[in-house]
Amino acid sequence: RADRAHARIVKVNIEAARKQPGVLDIVTGADVAAAGWKAPPVMAFFKGVGGSSLRVPFRAAIAHDRVRFVGEPVALVVADTEHHAQDAAEL
Repeated sequence: RADRAHARIVKVNIEAARKQPGVLDIVTGADVAAAGWKAPPVMAFFKGVGGSSLRVPFRAAIAHDRVRFVGEPVALVVADTEHHAQDAAEL
């Protein structure tokens, strides 16, 4: 997760984490963007002031190019146990 808000992502280094025992895969924002992720549909179907339509901002599953808030996910670690995933995420 991001430790800064409104920051540009220069590089996400996953090589050391990928070599950890039990790690099956690591997904970054670049992977999600390359897969063609589309934002989930809006669940609030109401009109705005004066009947205007609702503006729906794009919500990325994992941050790509920049983070918007502290704690925004920048990578997803898939491992065989929770402990292995946490060890890899800390790297």
